[in-house]
Amino acid sequence: MHHHTLIEMPVEEMRQRWAYDPATGVFTRPDGVRVGYVDNHGYVRIAARVGDRTLKFRAHRMAFAYMAGVWPKGEIDHIDGNRRNNSFANLREATVSQNRAHLTVPKRNNTSGVTGVHFHNGKGKWRAEITANKRTVYLGEFASFADAAKARVRAEARYHGEFASPLNEAAINCGL
Repeated sequence: MHHHTLIEMPVEEMRQRWAYDPATGVFTRPDGVRVGYVDNHGYVRIAARVGDRTLKFRAHRMAFAYMAGVWPKGEIDHIDGNRRNNSFANLREATVSQNRAHLTVPKRNNTSGVTGVHFHNGKGKWRAEITANKRTVYLGEFASFADAAKARVRAEARYHGEFASPLNEAAINCGL
């Protein structure tokens, strides 16, 4: 999903077309009317006529460019996981792997509730693993789900640092 390969309008042209409030993350037209809509992936997009085409820009990428003066080279991560919160303090540049590590919605095929933890039927134990630097790191097999989940959260802190997903920690704290 590399949507940033789209044609990007010059930052100065963007600043002339819209005002951006870094505290709220909202873009408005010069007359003060809010612009943008939420797409089916939960991102705010802003449609703009550029030449003879209508382009749809992701507002978080626009916000970064508006403030930094250049379009981001990589992806933009929403720190709080809320794709609609485009306040500048909530945005940071991230590599693809950092952005994937910071998932805030579990994958649809996740049955345990904790990413990287699954039950190994053959052995009757919980297995934990993590992907780091494009490699799967085996974390071990555990008699209890809680121990496997804790091993995964510790590994996230080690391998993903500030980009560790808040999901698994929350699942453990809720007593999953």
